[in-house]
Amino acid sequence: MHEIHPHDLHTLIDVRLWGALTYEPTQARFHAARKALRRLGGIYRHEVRAWSLPLTDDSIEPLTRLYYRTTLALFVADAGEPITAAMFDRYTKGS
Repeated sequence: MHEIHPHDLHTLIDVRLWGALTYEPTQARFHAARKALRRLGGIYRHEVRAWSLPLTDDSIEPLTRLYYRTTLALFVADAGEPITAAMFDRYTKGS
């Protein structure tokens, strides 16, 4: 798994997209970002403390906006690659 920039989203094929937000429970932008990820079809996975995100033509623009306006970090994993919470520790410490 590796971190990517939103401009790479258009070139991805057959990967799983993950996102992590820096845990900021007192920040309104943190709560707004979580709601936006849910509206896009993202599913929060408690066991890894990260979001499994859809990668569709319709989700690329909103994900790009979220990346620039919030603390969202984007990651890709190859199909079948095991995902662990340690992979997201840099962003999710304190959660």
